[in-house]
Amino acid sequence: MKALNLNRASRGFTLVELMVGIAVGLLVVLAVTQSVAFVNQQRKATTGGNDAQENAQAALVFLDGALRLAGNGMSLRESPFACTSYNAYYDPPGGGSPVTVSGGTDLGFIPGVAIPRNGLAVRLQGGAGVAPDALTVYSAPRNINGVIGDAGLVQLSGNMPVPSANIDVDGFADLKEGELILIKDPTNPSMPCSLHKITGLVSGGLKIQANPGANGEYNPSGTPPWTNFSYSAGSLVLRAPTPGNQLLETNSYNLAASRLQHCAGELGCASPTALVDGIVQLQAQYGVSASAASKVVSQWVEPTGAWANPSSADAKRIRAVRLVVVARSAEVAPDNVTAACTNAAGVSNTGPCSFQDAAAPVIDLSAVSVPAGRTWQNYRYRVYTTVVPLRNVVWNI
Repeated sequence: MKALNLNRASRGFTLVELMVGIAVGLLVVLAVTQSVAFVNQQRKATTGGNDAQENAQAALVFLDGALRLAGNGMSLRESPFACTSYNAYYDPPGGGSPVTVSGGTDLGFIPGVAIPRNGLAVRLQGGAGVAPDALTVYSAPRNINGVIGDAGLVQLSGNMPVPSANIDVDGFADLKEGELILIKDPTNPSMPCSLHKITGLVSGGLKIQANPGANGEYNPSGTPPWTNFSYSAGSLVLRAPTPGNQLLETNSYNLAASRLQHCAGELGCASPTALVDGIVQLQAQYGVSASAASKVVSQWVEPTGAWANPSSADAKRIRAVRLVVVARSAEVAPDNVTAACTNAAGVSNTGPCSFQDAAAPVIDLSAVSVPAGRTWQNYRYRVYTTVVPLRNVVWNI
């Protein structure tokens, strides 16, 4: 048989040509893959920065809104209806030791009332070490600084030498059983207001019952554990403000659980509600005036030392609160993308800067949880600052 004659055009690729083609193709695939990875990384960095920005803005909205309501429903210090000190008693219905306040200014440990410690409309709590700060904002849904209902003020119709299970009054207005009331003698500024719970209203004789027991846990039985409790006819019956307090804090440095949260009550309450994820730092300072008579902020102070629990006199000097909120992107970068910042006044931060003055809060992100082999600098952050004048400036509380 005659051998088949194949021309060169029909012989296909040689092994060398095939290997060269594969190598070129791999280079193209590698270049495209790297381009896609780079674009994807840039996209994540951009969207992560946007998410952090949105989270910081949302956190600031919550904080700003809460602070602007600080003091709502609380008594005016200069009002004749103001209480500058209190007599209070609380016997926990579920057991536990009774709590007594005798002529004190702090009702922070008496549940059920929105009367802040030493008259504070906002209480800041400095975080331990470099941990975030927290703040409790005090308010009440109803104002006790005027009449109770449309019928006018409720007054004692007879002397009340000791707190009694029956309080003689000149009317009930819209008071209801189960409400907490304060007895105030407006003619004696040194007399503490006394706290009671209404357990009944007796129409015949116009008496407010304040019986002790399971439903009268605010009413002491027998001789009260107070030192000054004699109220004369004409003393006022005021509706005690009910709790409107809320705590705002970050609950963890771990990004997976780091969020702004709030709960009703005093600092350290047990039932938080998450608000905004990704908040890794919250710093707050009091803006205080030189004296209680001045409305001008003369300095910014951290909630430490004497300002960790301001006295009644210092509380009257607090005019504003300024905040720093730091949000972190969810994506970690392979390189350092955030540098430590020193502000214009020389305040050094282990993180970005906030305010530019010498009293600016120090931002330290060194304790924020990060994956192994990474640091806080491998993340992008958004920092938002604000100064909120308190409504107590207007109301003088």
